[in-house]
Amino acid sequence: MSEPLTLIYSLYERGSAQVILLEGSTAAAWRGVHTFDVESLDRELAALRRALSRTVRRGQQPEAVVAAARLVFDLLLPTPVKNRLRGGGDVLTVSSDVDVPWHVLHDGAQFLGLRWALGEVPLDEAPVPRPVTQSSDRLLVVADPAGDLPAARFEGEILMRHVASDGGQECDLRLGRLRQRDLLRIFKSFRMVLW
Repeated sequence: MSEPLTLIYSLYERGSAQVILLEGSTAAAWRGVHTFDVESLDRELAALRRALSRTVRRGQQPEAVVAAARLVFDLLLPTPVKNRLRGGGDVLTVSSDVDVPWHVLHDGAQFLGLRWALGEVPLDEAPVPRPVTQSSDRLLVVADPAGDLPAARFEGEILMRHVASDGGQECDLRLGRLRQRDLLRIFKSFRMVLW
């Protein structure tokens, strides 16, 4: 399994965008400002939306969708990012303030939504991975987060005692009810998680 990619795409000023492509939790694979022709992009996005609308009504994949999706892909992204996305992988998270159907963009061979397990996150909620330092080798054990499995709680406690008695690993334990939002927030502090 390859490292997940995160594409952060933010309008910088009319006709340009700040683009950051992160690979895994390391430094940016590519970072820069990309310029594009606003009128061309608006025209092609409108054409793509019209073609998608016709596709839904008629139940077929017209060439118009592929053609418009390829043009939007080419206009919207800088060459190094396009090349990396064409290379494929497993998971791509897109965080953008541009209203683009990212999963429908076409890289010339395949729709991004078919090539990648693609998720979109609003730019203001973007999970920007931080580099993991060697000092953060902490283990998080989450047991019985729904609060309905006493045996899972017992297993978590036993595992925690075993790891703590070994002394070579920092370990935290979370038992019982845990909201998803809280769990996602604490994940950032741990390099290893046992659920």
